[in-house]
Amino acid sequence: KKEGNRSAADDLDGFDGPIDVTPNYLDVGYRGYSFRIIVRADQELRMLRNLLNPTQEAVALRLSLINRHVRGSMHHSLIHSVHTRFPSASSVTRLAQRWVAAHMLSDMIPQEAI
Repeated sequence: KKEGNRSAADDLDGFDGPIDVTPNYLDVGYRGYSFRIIVRADQELRMLRNLLNPTQEAVALRLSLINRHVRGSMHHSLIHSVHTRFPSASSVTRLAQRWVAAHMLSDMIPQEAI
């Protein structure tokens, strides 16, 4: 479909970076920037919450989804508000992440804790 002198294929020219698809997320490169797309599982959470006799597997899956989606979005909102209120927080966070990586502690300390 053409709009003026541009076609739909022209809009996709910026997607020149790597594309990585996993069961948990999608990484997309666009014009030199990298984006991670995570699909929320609200319907699954609702279904698992409404089970009358949930199995241990269903309980474990519900807790995993709550940790990944609900607590993850709450953590993101909190960190965003800290970085908005204190402009130097992003520099301090990057410095702390570099220090942890330089001391080879990245596997021991979750990134959310830094």
